[in-house]
Amino acid sequence: MKKTFILTAAMILAGFALNYSEALSQDVIKEPVIVREPVIVHSTGERGDRSRDRSEFYIGQEVKSTRLNLSKHFEGESVSKTGTFMVEEGIRMLDISIKGSVQEGSITLSISKPGKNLFKELVIDSSADVEWNQLFTIREDNKENNGDWTYKIEAAKAKGFYSLSITAH
Repeated sequence: MKKTFILTAAMILAGFALNYSEALSQDVIKEPVIVREPVIVHSTGERGDRSRDRSEFYIGQEVKSTRLNLSKHFEGESVSKTGTFMVEEGIRMLDISIKGSVQEGSITLSISKPGKNLFKELVIDSSADVEWNQLFTIREDNKENNGDWTYKIEAAKAKGFYSLSITAH
């Protein structure tokens, strides 16, 4: 699991770096980027390269990245808000996270895929602080995730806050 997380994080950072460099220079990298995982050597804590376990991937012009961040502090309000987030064709990774804490009342966050299929519903109340995250890849031949995703935020006499972040790469 650590290897997967490190590789995924490296891919995300590489995508951000590419978007930044393209904005400045309009150059596109066409060569493979080699990612080497750091290795902890026994109990000394020294780090090294595991060059035999390297992964290669290509970064090209099709790299896209979009992020939506929503957050709100409530002081006893009751509200209901619905919005959408577009996942375009070519997006291969989706990262969704929800955080929140409520002293009174509740906040419910619902996320639905295109076609109104419920993906996740999470209730934040005084029983616990919440921190949830899901990162998943979208296969090229899987079109069911492309289109408008819907989020719904409902606060019922809530005293607390929530944060919703959706990132598409």
